[in-house]
Amino acid sequence: MSYGDEIMACGQALSLARETGKRVRIVDARGKRRWDDLWRNIPEILHPRERVIDYAVLRNGVGARPYLDYTNWDGIRATHTGWRAQDHIGRIVFDESEIEFAEKACRGFGPFVLIEPNIAKASATVRWDSNPNKQWGRSRWQELVRLVKLPAVQVGAKGTEVLDGVYFIPTESFRLGAAVLQRAALSILPEGGLHHAAAALGRRAVVLFGGVISPSTTGYPFHINITRGEPCRMLVPCKHCEQTWQTISPEEVAGHASSLLASSPGQSRV
Repeated sequence: MSYGDEIMACGQALSLARETGKRVRIVDARGKRRWDDLWRNIPEILHPRERVIDYAVLRNGVGARPYLDYTNWDGIRATHTGWRAQDHIGRIVFDESEIEFAEKACRGFGPFVLIEPNIAKASATVRWDSNPNKQWGRSRWQELVRLVKLPAVQVGAKGTEVLDGVYFIPTESFRLGAAVLQRAALSILPEGGLHHAAAALGRRAVVLFGGVISPSTTGYPFHINITRGEPCRMLVPCKHCEQTWQTISPEEVAGHASSLLASSPGQSRV
């Protein structure tokens, strides 16, 4: 499972619900009903145990992601379709307990910036490591902490690699991390699950895309998306991405963050 993929699946389901006027059942590549906890509290999406006569069906899951062209899939380089996440923005609806957790965890911080220096690793809930080409580098993230003007906060499970000088909030689930993100003045994130969560929650973010995937595929125009040239779309480590990250400095990222913080909260950015 990829949190970002499931938020995009939610967005696609919401689009289908608006188009058809029906609730949506999400199925996998083989047509089997499926469910993700990120869809909890979203009435447009049917739980597999719900029995409804008239509904729309969305095929979206491993092997059936709408932005991936599987016709020439080789596991080395991805080919993308014309599907765009920005046309299908997801939604996250928190329980009261999740809202209370974030409120209590953030009490006393004042305005803060949420920073995510890590990319996903395979675990009980994540099936595989995230694309290694999405990693900017720990030393750059560490320098960014020094440069940002607000307190920096990091979220994650116990055992998460934490940068020096940040406030760490242990979160037992992705939903709790997203609840903390909702309270941030700004987030600075790699392309991935939390940047999709920021979009679903309507929150401002600086998103580091690097050179592997285009913001036109998985980005949102109200975020500041930092990228360079044409994406390589490589799924294995490549020199192009390594060299691309070297051209994106902590000073550049901090400058974008300052610009976004100085803008009106309701102002969109491209």
